[in-house]
Parts: sequence; C-alpha cells; structure tokens
Amino acid sequence: MIYLLQLINGKGFYHFESQTNDEGKMDLVINFYKQQFILELKLWYGIKHHYEAYQQLVTYLKSKNHNEGYLLTFDFRKKPDETFAENKWIECDGKRIYDVVLQITNNN
Repeated sequence: MIYLLQLINGKGFYHFESQTNDEGKMDLVINFYKQQFILELKLWYGIKHHYEAYQQLVTYLKSKNHNEGYLLTFDFRKKPDETFAENKWIECDGKRIYDVVLQITNNN
C-alpha cells in the first residue's frame, strides 16, 4: 500500500471493501483523476477458486457499470502451476479482467 500511496500522490485515493448495491464488498477501489479501478485480491486455493474469483469480480464490475477490472492472486505454493504464471487479459461474461498471479517464494 505504500507503493500505491506514492503512485496516486494526492491525485486520487483508495478504499478497501467498498459496499456494492447487492451487499457485496469489493476488495480495493482506486480513484485516480477521473478513473476508477476495481481490484479483487485473493490467495491461491486452486483453479476452481480462481475461476470463482473471476465471477465475483464480474459481479462487482456489473454493479459499478465498469467493463474492466483486475484480479491479483498471491500464490504461496512451493511448486506453482505454470498455467497461471502469465499475467494476461481474459474475457469473462463480457468483461475484461487483467489476471495477475503473483508467485511468492520463501528462499529461507
């Protein structure tokens, strides 16, 4: 969050767990100049949960009338699946999601 604060540097703001109209909560919303960015943050619990995260984010995007959102997943497995190692745009229910899986390794 320190990096994010330096990036928006008085030109915007962010808030956690914003309420949606259907009682859902978006993890992170960033308002920067006149744009709004919706991010869903997850831990890796397998492919099934990852696809469910897409649907969750699509629901948030629809509630805010946005076409694009971001999914950031933290993967702490010792041997991550290379299938999700690539950061890429995906299409889901007519919405674009930038899918980032951040592989965290402990070298100790």
